[in-house]
Amino acid sequence: MPDIFQTLLGLGITAGLSDREAFEKEVALLLQDYQFDPPKAKKWAKGLMDYLENVRDNINMQTAIKGAINKGPLPKQKQVEKLTAAIEELTKELQRQSGK
Repeated sequence: MPDIFQTLLGLGITAGLSDREAFEKEVALLLQDYQFDPPKAKKWAKGLMDYLENVRDNINMQTAIKGAINKGPLPKQKQVEKLTAAIEELTKELQRQSGK
């Protein structure tokens, strides 16, 4: 998705999430027209809200990562290899510990 669309989507989600209670209430009311079970509609609205928050967080994370990559130098290959080895060793140790 082009950056402008991601930005616009992020702004729209952020604006919609600025008043969470009102958003959930409006979605629940809308769903009540289609379903006659208000608690179920409220649960669906909450699930939708959680999903939108995750989407917003992912967009913000992508933006932050892109900004960090563009602003800073990339790590050297040797540093990446050391970090990878450390992660692999940590993973092995965690597997040993969980096996006990």
